[in-house]
Amino acid sequence: MKYFPLLYKLRGEERYLIWVSNEKTSLAAHRGGFLPSFGSLKNLREYAGLKEYTLEAEEPRMHDLDWVASWVDEPTKRVDCVRALLAWNLFDDVAASVTAAGFGVKNERSKSIYEKLFWGNNLPSMTPAGKKYIPKWSREEIGSLADVLKTGLRLFTSFVRSWPEELGHKRAKSGPSGQPERPPSRPRPS
Repeated sequence: MKYFPLLYKLRGEERYLIWVSNEKTSLAAHRGGFLPSFGSLKNLREYAGLKEYTLEAEEPRMHDLDWVASWVDEPTKRVDCVRALLAWNLFDDVAASVTAAGFGVKNERSKSIYEKLFWGNNLPSMTPAGKKYIPKWSREEIGSLADVLKTGLRLFTSFVRSWPEELGHKRAKSGPSGQPERPPSRPRPS
């Protein structure tokens, strides 16, 4: 398995998740059933160290969930294929991480929309020189895309939680065994 920092922005705040690449992609989940989110790479690295994850040294791409939240409230025919596809893939990874069945490419319409987003990214390795694909969207496709992204955003906000240290909780110092140190016991008064 490979572990990567994943950068996202929501409510104006940039935060990180740990993206896991294996045969299937997912996000690192905490044993409480949530996906820990970190306010800094330092905190993400600290958590990764506790879990014995070796992070790959790849610059994370921004997943702009503020754009998603704004767009789904007022979907227009102008679709930012790069932002929409990054969000869709992220939401799909959230679903895979928390076993939330039913998200993503469910039918021919959503498959067609996903493919338009993919080709609309105009990846250099897949787009002939001098060419650019700009998808044409029907009103129904726009509505379906908005529904998928809205569902994904709800799923994301339901399972992603700030890592506790960032909420002001202090982790107990670890002793030599890795277990939290306990204060020495005091003799009971007789």
